[in-house]
Amino acid sequence: MLGGNSSPAFADLDGDGDLDAFIGEYDGDTLFFQNTGSSAAPASAAASTNPFGLTDVGYNSSPAFADLDGDGDLDAFIGESSGDTLFFQNTGSSAAPAFAAASTNPFGLTDVGFRSTPTFADLDGDGDLDAFIGESSGNTLFFQNTGSSAAPAFAASSANPFGLADVGAYSNPAFADLDGDGDLDAFIGEYDGDTFFFENAGCGNGGLDAGEACDDGNTANGDGCSATCQLEPTATPTDTPTATPTETPTATPTDTPTATPTLTPTETPTGTPTETPTVTPTSTVTSTPTVTPTRTPTGTPTETPTATPLGPQITGGAQAGSTRVFGRGAPGLPAGSILICEVGANDAFDNCAPDDVLLGMGGTDAQGNFTSSPGIAVSPPLQASDVICVFDAVNGIGGGCVAVSAPAAAPTLGRSALAVLSGLLSLVGLRGLRRLRRTA
Repeated sequence: MLGGNSSPAFADLDGDGDLDAFIGEYDGDTLFFQNTGSSAAPASAAASTNPFGLTDVGYNSSPAFADLDGDGDLDAFIGESSGDTLFFQNTGSSAAPAFAAASTNPFGLTDVGFRSTPTFADLDGDGDLDAFIGESSGNTLFFQNTGSSAAPAFAASSANPFGLADVGAYSNPAFADLDGDGDLDAFIGEYDGDTFFFENAGCGNGGLDAGEACDDGNTANGDGCSATCQLEPTATPTDTPTATPTETPTATPTDTPTATPTLTPTETPTGTPTETPTVTPTSTVTSTPTVTPTRTPTGTPTETPTATPLGPQITGGAQAGSTRVFGRGAPGLPAGSILICEVGANDAFDNCAPDDVLLGMGGTDAQGNFTSSPGIAVSPPLQASDVICVFDAVNGIGGGCVAVSAPAAAPTLGRSALAVLSGLLSLVGLRGLRRLRRTA
């Protein structure tokens, strides 16, 4: 049995023609189950931890395998809790893998924020593998490979391309041709346990499918590739001869003889010297230096600080045995945005860190109240002497921590002990309490 947050991947790492299983888990390890059976009748051997040179990645290991350097063997990419993707190059062979030391976010990949879950697929049909990375807020980020099958180079990410969508929280994408139409469809897992299916509908998916002359990722006309994914004729030869001969001969003979003899002798000497020198220097010089420098420095520093979102706060305290936590945060945050954690030994004591135990997640309603129906559900129930913290994953803001108190109906501390604890909290703060817990 795995510890939690299982994240499986399958690949033939030993080159025997069948798929072996690799399963990431909460503690950051990747477990390897060798297929000792066959491609039609699999049988898994006992698990080994971090084989072939793989290492513990911290928390929430999420492995994927792909030949990104075009040398004929599979390299490993492992996502982890803090949002990075670690690359382990296979310096061995397709039958005897040996992974080099990890490098972080190679080839142009970037930190995705929280809980990286990578996978690779050639969705644009150019012969190299592109990267799709899920993250905690429910989006799937697309990194197009603008390099080659042997020398990858990933462009800046775009969120939910080709008709994919935000799935709520903890997006975990995978791609396969399940309907047998020759293109890859998307399956995305999410926090509540559902799996979303996005069918690759053909034209407009960004890949060149059978019968298409082009596919620019949309079904609009007028951009060179039509709504039916056929090349559109260029507009240059059609418009140029029509506009040029029609307008030029008409405008020139009509306006020139009429306006020139009438206005030139009467108005030119009078209007030109009088109005030109007076109006031009007055408007230009006066308006430009006065308006521009006055408004720019005033508005910028005044408005920026007021837009910073406030961190979430736990309200009403936290009692042992409770399975819900109540509080407030930025209004309208989606499910999975607010994290409730029990703090770990190395936490900064003002937010949720990778070494903490994730107890529950939720969002906020339009008034900013924690909601999952109502409050945020936590599991297991809170225990006395625990300290729980709250974190806004969307805005990246910690909101502080509170100590879990004993239930009122069955107190485990006398009044004098509670008075001492209250005094300790006021004197040393929550950081002092954490040190007391570590010492204990």
